[in-house]
Amino acid sequence: MQLWAGHVYALEHLPQYAQLTREWAVRHGVQNITVIDAPLQTHVIGGEQWDWYDISNVPAIAYDFLVVDGPPRKTGALARYPMLPLFAKQLGPSPCLLLDDADRADEEAIVRRWQAEFPQFRTQRHQTQKGAVLMTAGSAS
Repeated sequence: MQLWAGHVYALEHLPQYAQLTREWAVRHGVQNITVIDAPLQTHVIGGEQWDWYDISNVPAIAYDFLVVDGPPRKTGALARYPMLPLFAKQLGPSPCLLLDDADRADEEAIVRRWQAEFPQFRTQRHQTQKGAVLMTAGSAS
């Protein structure tokens, strides 16, 4: 039974993790996934420089659900912040964003910043091993 229809795009900045993700997909029979090698590059957002994934190979389509679980903190402070500013214009009419590791100080600061910059999103905190925040906008909220 198929629970959802769509395609998964995964961004990995290190080639070895991209390959591991591809192998995992094959091992588990996941066919509707594209793993994109996306080394970190500098993006300018609001006059600030951020190292985040190279999104030049990411399809320019409307995204309905984004899971934010990278890049890791060791790549820089507020490492996951650029996702929403960079993808805001590519979100579908009722987008959902899931931020993993939301109990960490950096992720808490990212959520506050996203809430200030994108007030159309409603935020729900969920108790998981490291915390998760679900942000929704439009009719999905």
